[in-house]
Amino acid sequence: MRDYRVSLELIPCNGCRIDAAINAPGSGAWHSCVTGNDCNLRDSQDYTYWVNIPYAGNWTFSMCNDDSVWDSYLYLSSACCGGVIAEADAGCGGFELSTIDCVPLQPGGYYVTVEGWSTEDCGPFQLNVFECLGSCCY
Repeated sequence: MRDYRVSLELIPCNGCRIDAAINAPGSGAWHSCVTGNDCNLRDSQDYTYWVNIPYAGNWTFSMCNDDSVWDSYLYLSSACCGGVIAEADAGCGGFELSTIDCVPLQPGGYYVTVEGWSTEDCGPFQLNVFECLGSCCY
């Protein structure tokens, strides 16, 4: 008899590493300077969230209202490291943090990758995922 140990991680076959998960609406925080460049969407280090969207609606993915001041870039994808639905460079009212506003989505799993605009850009962040309500959706 032998003892076997199994470790399960969220690493799809394409090499993308899922760093964390968020159930929407919700938020998650991390630091992108220590994560590596798994997706190669940009030349910077990246941090990838798997986001569960519970029902159809218009959803916002935002790094606004955080104290960080580094130049970020966001990707919203249907597949890990690919299938880009939306992307954003900045958008937080004069700050270099990014936001993707009011994207119509069906229930299911999506991927949000936090990147730096260039190889030198990285830092702490908080990603907030919430339903977009109001005039932006018209």
